[in-house]
Formats: sequence, C-alpha cells, structure tokens
Amino acid sequence: MNSDNTNANHEPSPAHPMHHHRHPLAAEHTLGTTDENAVPDTHPAAATPTTRHNPADAQPESQQDGEADDALLPASGAESWAMLRSLEGGLTTGRILTIVSTTVLLVATIIATSTLWGRLVDLLRGQAVGPFPATTNGFLWMLIACGICMTGEVILRPLLAYQLAVRSRHIAVELRARCVSSVLATEIPTIMELGTGNVITRLTSDIDKAVNVVRNIGSRALTTMVMLPLSLVALSLIHWHYAILTVAVIVISVPALRYAIKEVPTIVNRHSVADAHRNATLLDTIRSEPTLRALSLEQWAIRRMSQASWGSVRAAMRQQLLLNKLLIVASILFFLLEIAGIILGVWGTHTGAMTVGQATAAVLLISRLEIHIFNLMMFAGSIQQAGTAFGRAVALAQLTPPETATMQGRPLPGSDEIRQADIVLDGVTVAYHDGAPVIDNCHLTFHGGTSTALVGASGAGKSTIAQVIAGLLRPTSGRILIGGVDTAAVSDTWLAAQVQLITQEMHVFSGTLRQDLHFAHPAADDAQLYKALAEVGLTPDTLAWQRSLPDGLDTLIGAGHDDLDPLVIQQITLARTLLADPPIVIMDEATSEANSAAGAALTRAATTVANSRTSIVVAHHLQQAQAADRIVFIDNGTVIEDGSPQQLLAAGGAYAQLYQRWLGTQNQANQPAIAEPSPTSHHPTNHPDPT
Repeated sequence: MNSDNTNANHEPSPAHPMHHHRHPLAAEHTLGTTDENAVPDTHPAAATPTTRHNPADAQPESQQDGEADDALLPASGAESWAMLRSLEGGLTTGRILTIVSTTVLLVATIIATSTLWGRLVDLLRGQAVGPFPATTNGFLWMLIACGICMTGEVILRPLLAYQLAVRSRHIAVELRARCVSSVLATEIPTIMELGTGNVITRLTSDIDKAVNVVRNIGSRALTTMVMLPLSLVALSLIHWHYAILTVAVIVISVPALRYAIKEVPTIVNRHSVADAHRNATLLDTIRSEPTLRALSLEQWAIRRMSQASWGSVRAAMRQQLLLNKLLIVASILFFLLEIAGIILGVWGTHTGAMTVGQATAAVLLISRLEIHIFNLMMFAGSIQQAGTAFGRAVALAQLTPPETATMQGRPLPGSDEIRQADIVLDGVTVAYHDGAPVIDNCHLTFHGGTSTALVGASGAGKSTIAQVIAGLLRPTSGRILIGGVDTAAVSDTWLAAQVQLITQEMHVFSGTLRQDLHFAHPAADDAQLYKALAEVGLTPDTLAWQRSLPDGLDTLIGAGHDDLDPLVIQQITLARTLLADPPIVIMDEATSEANSAAGAALTRAATTVANSRTSIVVAHHLQQAQAADRIVFIDNGTVIEDGSPQQLLAAGGAYAQLYQRWLGTQNQANQPAIAEPSPTSHHPTNHPDPT
C-alpha cells in the first residue's frame, strides 16, 4: 500500500467527553498518533472529486478565525498556590520567610539610603538629624551609614534574585514531572481533546514562561511589592502631609490594578490557546502531508494554517494593547505623584512645616519610586501572564482519572478468564461534533479465543471500532462489555491488562533493547526475551538482527540512537506483545510491511501473536481477512456482512466481489501480461485498497 493512502485508511477521531486514561502499554500509540492519521475537523476521504467538501465549513466560527477554545481552563490562584506549597522543592514556610526577609531588608536599605542622602542637606545647613550631630564627625558618620546601606543593597539584590531563580527551577522540574505523570495516567480521549500541541505547550513554554518571568523580573517585582507600601509609610514619617499624598496615590492606582488583574488573565490565556492551536495545526499539517497530497487538499491546509497563525498574531496584538494601556496609566500616576511631591515640598519649606532636608529626602524617595510605579503596572501584566501560564501547567498536573464504579465488591476477572471471554458492543454509537455517526447503534460480539477481521471501505469505521474496544475513544452511547465487564465502569489499568492495540505507528523506548522489552515484562530474564524475539522472527542469525541489533539485547535503540528498520520495529513491538501476554490483541495495520520482501515473516509473527487469545485485525490486506476465523464487513459504520471467509465467499455479496477483484490483481501481479479486466458496474465509489 502506498504512502498516499496509508493515512486515509484511518477514521478521524470522533467527539467524545473528556476523561479516559490507559496504561502506556495499552496501545502502540504516541500522543500524536490520531493527529497523524487523520485530517482534522472532517473526513475529506469520503468526498468525491467532483463535489469536494471544504473542511473549514464544519469548523466553529472561533476556529475559522484561527482561534480555539481551551478544553482545560487554567487552575485558580488558590490551586496554583496549593501546588507551590505541595511540591517538595516548592514554597515551604521556611523558604517563604527567607525570601520575604531578604526582600524587606533590601527595601529597607533602599529607603534608608534615599532618606539619609536627603537629610544630609540638613546637616550641611547646621541642623542635627537624629543621632547625627551637626558636626564634621556627624557628617562623616552619616556618609558611612549611607555607604553601609548602599553596600547592603548591592549584596541583597543579587541574593534575592538567586533565591528566586533556584526555587523556580526546582519548582519547574517537579511540576513537569507531575504533568507528565498526569498525562500518562489520564484517559487518552481527554488528552486527544486537549490536543497534542496544547499538552506540549503546557509542558514546555507555559512552564518556561513562568520560570523566565521569575528569573527576569522576580526580584524586581517582589522589591516593588514591598517598596511601594514601605516608601509611602516612609514619606508619611518624614512629614504627615505626605500621608495625604499616600492616600491619593492608593485611590488612583487601585482601579487600574483591578482592571489589570481582571483583564490580563483572560487575554493571556487566549494568547496561549491561540499559540497552542497554531502549533497543533502546524504539527498536524506536516504529519498529514501524504493524505493532503492524495486528496488535493494542499490549499485548504494552507488556508487553515494561515487562519491559525493570524489568530495567534491577533491574540498577541490584543495582549500588547492591554500592556500599552497599563504603561500609559503608570506614566500618568508617576507624573501626578512627582508633581504633587515637589509642590508639597516647596510649600512645606516655604511655610516652615518641614526642613529642606526633609523635602529633599521626600523628593528622592519619590524619584526612586518612578521605576516601581512603572513596575507596578508593567509587572502586573507579566505576573498575570506567568500566573496564567503556571495555572495552565497546574491544571494539566491536576488531571486525574475519574472515579469508576466497581463490580459491587466482586473481584474483576483476570487475564485467564478474559482469554476465552466474549467482547460485546451493545448499541455502540460514536459520532462527531454535530455530525453523522461514524458507528451507528452497533451490536457486535467477538467470541473469545477466535480471530476476527474487520473489512470495509476507508472511513467505514473499522479503526474506530478497534479504538473504542481498546479504550482510546469513548462511545457517544452504548456499552462495551469484556467478559461481562462494562469497560466504562472499571479503571483503565484493568482494561490495559486485557487489551492491547497495535497500530502502524509503533514505538521503541530510548535505551537498550533489553530495557525496551522489560517494559512489557519487567521480570523476564534474557532467555525469555530471546524466545519472544525468536517467535516473531528476530534471531541473532537473521540479517535484520545483524544489521540493526549488533550488540544484541544491549543495543541502544530509540530516540538519540541509530534508526531501526521499520520491519525490526514492528517485530520488537510484536515481541513486547508476546511478553505482556494480553488476552485480547487488536492489530490495525500492525503488519504494514506485509508487501515487503520480509512480509511473510512478519505475517507469521502476527499470527503467532494472535494465537491462544482473542484477536481482532483491521484488515487492509485481504490475505489477513482470509486467515481469520471470521470476517465482519462494515460500511458507513454499519455491519452489512458477517461470517467465516468461506460463508461470505459462498454468499456472493460485497466481500465476495471485493475478493474476486483482489484475486484478479494478484493474478495480474504474477503474470507478465494479461488482458485488462472488463469493467464492473458494481464497484463501490469508495472501496478498500485490495492489495
């Protein structure tokens, strides 16, 4: 089968409620598998060349505008704070006191420096200032005090920055670990609804954004938060008239701060969502390139990518406009404070209400407040951005599997019991958002210990049935029963132990081959590992072993190491399945190399895996269907034929016609030249690839 129609054989993921999870070995999938195998938003493979449906027409208006709603809102401030407190390297009471103490000492040195420099004027005018007499010694001691305060500021400022940087790094590492743990434990439909791009954004750029804000402005933001109230207190202590100025500043700044706190989180989250939507669209477009070419959807893909990109740009522009508003407010606020401080100082010295040194100290304090007032407005936006980004990561870390019902205290059946148990689809319907069902009220029983092949047109619903049974999709309605157990009422840990889905998108873990196989059976010794590999046709005397696994079980494979031959990856995957020994195996293009020179060995390996267990094969090659005990022919989500290969051939229906066409192509392939077959009027518009 060529690459152009490989992806087209998979149905796009239907709508489903959130919350479903599985064990990492429940299926040979990565997070991007569904995205990789389908063109999102619609299923263009079902469109005819003459009346092609535009996928964008089915999108909500927000998505057509390039933006998407977030399926998982950021955690609240209280939840984020609770997360910070719960992390081992987080904000314990002792660490909080250390950081606060450093900040208060830093601000105290800044205020003392400004006050001392201002009151130095009074000493020069012959007036004593507190413990400093109006003498040369008093002047020198005041200079020494100023120097000590300035030295303290120089030491404490980088110390505070260091404390925050170290703590933020520890928190980032632990939060990422919790997010990954949560993703691995959460139901796959939940992760798919969030989108691969969204999950990756939360795991990477959202956490990085929070860390960078702490690293870049953390110490300055904390200093500002303490500096403003303490400076206003210091001004009031210089002279009570400045208390009036303090109240005025508070009255003016509070509405602006309330506006920032209210608006910034929403706008920042929209920007993050737009970025995640753009990333997911780009990733999906690259992965779906063969399908897009095969279906002539290149222009649609470009328009979709353009919409997503401009959506991100518009969200960034709205965010920048808000920050510009806050900058204008900060400029006005400082201008009013500075003018009022100067006027009050002039009036006080003219009337004798305060000394020249007091007025000078007040002006110096106000001047040093300039940067902090701008920080108050500008950092409010950045802090809200960081808080929202951190909240998005916390929300991901807090994903938990739903509470599932138990069998009223009865123990769940084990793998030995399930091995011969039936799989029942009881009125299962799987539908898209506001679309026709992919699977419609399906009643189907897979008998325990038998092999069944699902056959049908591309988009008929074969892969959807496989994913529903494996727990990767939630049905819109109906039940899936395995050995009488409703899979919606038990944990996915149990389901993962019973069902393994193997697809074309197989994965090997980074590390040695031995470590990879131990994921399926941690207690297996080397003899068991070699036996499993031998049963799927991978032995030290084979050419594939010698080329791809020169160090045997110690060969380094996976990410960061030499690429393996696709056939070897499939064999390793099948060997893992043998070691895991699930009672039910579902194979969807698990033998995609069946037409290669080594296809016969791979087919034998798949047959070995299917033995002594219930097996379901999504058949993309009719030789797979012919080898099964039973064939189920599906058309538009409905079972139209069901029986053994011999029964269906004898019935002369849709499968028999498809088989005859496939048999003709095999004969043509085996003969140098034959006459072209006469056209058949009964060919369906959209039929499976009979190769």
